[in-house]
Amino acid sequence: MRTKTEVKLNADKMSWANARKVCQSWGGDLADLEDAAMHTAVAELLAGGTGGWTGAIRDGAEWKWASSTGRVTIGTPEGDAGDCALTTGDANAPMTAADCADEKEFVCRRPTHVVHKYAYNRTKASWADAKAACEAGGYQLAAVRSASEQGKIRRMINGSQEPVWIGGNNENTANGAW
Repeated sequence: MRTKTEVKLNADKMSWANARKVCQSWGGDLADLEDAAMHTAVAELLAGGTGGWTGAIRDGAEWKWASSTGRVTIGTPEGDAGDCALTTGDANAPMTAADCADEKEFVCRRPTHVVHKYAYNRTKASWADAKAACEAGGYQLAAVRSASEQGKIRRMINGSQEPVWIGGNNENTANGAW
């Protein structure tokens, strides 16, 4: 199954790092312009503006997409003004390097069809240690958002009498958070 991608412009101006946090809270990341179609879609959203953050960030001498370990291979950002990349409303214009602290608009992208995969780790740990272990492997504690997901997890731990950790907590809000 091919994953479709949704993109959206956020006109609130903020630093690259804060823009990325907003995109991640939406379930995506800053837009990777990994092909001409995505670059065109992002350019259309930014048309008439002064440019917006992309997901490209400099890692030493190399540009990478923040959402993956992939190198930027199409349209490497030009200039040495900073370690984060901007693009404009012109799909034919190259990305440009900018200071990551500059406040700019940005475009987020996220997959619209996500297949969740689960792994059951029988190691006993605190919630914080379980969360850290998941993140070290590139995963997250499960966020159970539907009866279907709950059923999958129940079947996976079938027979276990031990409680298991999920991603919910009440650290940041009065009502809890995922």
